[in-house]
Amino acid sequence: MNQFNTLIIEDDPIWLYRLQQMFTQLNLGPTRSATTLTQARQLIEEQLPDLVIADIVLPDGLSFELFLLNFKQLPVIFQTNFAREEFLMKAIRMPNIGFLVKPFEPFNLRASVELLISRMPYKPVSPQQVYL
Repeated sequence: MNQFNTLIIEDDPIWLYRLQQMFTQLNLGPTRSATTLTQARQLIEEQLPDLVIADIVLPDGLSFELFLLNFKQLPVIFQTNFAREEFLMKAIRMPNIGFLVKPFEPFNLRASVELLISRMPYKPVSPQQVYL
């Protein structure tokens, strides 16, 4: 499996830790994290990630806001505690999107990442591939 520079946007410290552990366990690559939309925007502007895992409901808004205009090209897997039809419908209208409802296991995350990347017109290049 490829490794990606991933931004995890999650305000729940337990889920943030769990997601970081899943990325380590699955050998998906380095992660950075943000707990608000404001922090996430700043991190994305500093360095574009290859992949984003974004909780939908955050203290300063819905993460959809971040990806509707400025960063809509980024591959994003939205994840949420709230199994709401409206969230799924918003996500479906966006390009390069995956969707998970918490709780989920590492295999679910891996499958979502693999499916999302396989459908993208371009594939993020892992740092290992650049030097081969």
